[in-house]
Amino acid sequence: MLPHHRKLKNSRLFRDNSRPGYEKCNGCRVCTLPCPVWQQTHDISLTHCGRARAIQCGASPDDIRESIQACILCGACESVCPFGIDTLGMTIDLRYMLNKEKALSEPTQEGRPESLDKKGTYSRLFLPGRQLRSHQQLVLNIHSILDDSETAIAYDDGSDISRAVESGTTVTKERKKQFVRSISGAQELVVPDMILQRVLKKWLPEVKVTGLVSAILNKINIFKLLGQEDLYIVETRGYNSDHNGLVKKYDLIRKKTGCQMNMDLHRSAVPTGAGSVYLTAVSPDEQARWIIKGREFKRIVVENPEDISVFKKVSDAEVIHVSELNRRRYNG
Repeated sequence: MLPHHRKLKNSRLFRDNSRPGYEKCNGCRVCTLPCPVWQQTHDISLTHCGRARAIQCGASPDDIRESIQACILCGACESVCPFGIDTLGMTIDLRYMLNKEKALSEPTQEGRPESLDKKGTYSRLFLPGRQLRSHQQLVLNIHSILDDSETAIAYDDGSDISRAVESGTTVTKERKKQFVRSISGAQELVVPDMILQRVLKKWLPEVKVTGLVSAILNKINIFKLLGQEDLYIVETRGYNSDHNGLVKKYDLIRKKTGCQMNMDLHRSAVPTGAGSVYLTAVSPDEQARWIIKGREFKRIVVENPEDISVFKKVSDAEVIHVSELNRRRYNG
């Protein structure tokens, strides 16, 4: 076994230690079926399967740099892998190995609306993150839905940490301490960003970490707000990373409301890729066109706010965020 091969096997910075890694891949290629990189390039070397098999044959991270950076971390491959491989964790660990000399030291809060800050002690903290940062009205809508008397909006939402993890940049101990200190005291953290969710569950195992969409759906009656002429676009990272826990919930929503969803036959959520750090092999516009092709609908409801502008480019239909549903009811 080559030295770098052994190093890869022992590198589990982000991977779930309880789940198998690249060494268990047998090249079945099931993971390519929902993969947007495969859909747009048909280049097996740029997929998870291609990376895993290349590493098994002795390739170093630098040898497969293009493949590592092609992944948009949508998690679709993870939801269908018959071996339960932690594909997201594997890819991020490979990025760390490519960028191990880079380090994040200072938080970046540019564009953070000052009007959203609240003082005092609250049991629940809402961390808007990079995807919502430029949508102040959506943040206020969500804050209201979550119950603004019990929920505070975190000033330091960890956006820079999430981006660093996604790109494979090291988060310094000082930055980690600063961030953890800023959110200490909260009993629950509502986090839109799946990558930051995974980080927080490792760093703060005693704190409840809730996905944003789950928190919203617990507060509004989605069955009365969606209809047959809606196309509901599931946020792929969060859904695919908890596929077993969420697939029945979303199937129930689809069946009871009659809405369409961006699901394939495996019940993987098809992504646009909007907001991903690396978009070297995937065009969000092309993905969106693929999702809406052959469908008839009057409204598009998205969970990921970065999908709003994408679908507005490729469709004449009304496009809204899920947090706007209780203000703009379906009238079909």
